[in-house]
Amino acid sequence: MNFTQSEIVDLIKFCRRYQDIIPEDITTCIINNPDIKTGLKRLSNGFDRTPINSHLIRRPTTEKIIRLISRYHGLPVLKVKSQSRKEKLVRTRQQFCLIAILFKYSQEAIGMEIGGRNHSTSFHNKSQALQYCATERDYLDEVNELINLFPRYKTVLLERLELLMEKS
Repeated sequence: MNFTQSEIVDLIKFCRRYQDIIPEDITTCIINNPDIKTGLKRLSNGFDRTPINSHLIRRPTTEKIIRLISRYHGLPVLKVKSQSRKEKLVRTRQQFCLIAILFKYSQEAIGMEIGGRNHSTSFHNKSQALQYCATERDYLDEVNELINLFPRYKTVLLERLELLMEKS
């Protein structure tokens, strides 16, 4: 499938404007509609969203994710976003990065949410969290409890976590 330059620009604008629509729906929209502009308009109006994954259309924002995880740990969000290297804060940031990755947020967006850090910090935190999940049962149980904070997404998040753990 070949796209014109204007279609690519439309797709980029759409993705920036509707960041809460999952990539699978955008891909399906492109495949099922010969005219990309019409397809994206239908998707933004809610017509072409897949009924099977309809509960996944609007994922929680990174702000909401970090707020719920901070509340779970009994920590203020500002402390979690701080530069502190206290174990509890680092653990909370790691778990936030892992959960946000499971929601398919970019490394850059995750890094910005945890105090304006760059993508490599969020990647490292996610890697550490996966390593702890594989070696420490308590840590994995805690991550599962955090996933339970998002009941609408629980099944999908657990599947994605399994896949990530198999890869690492």
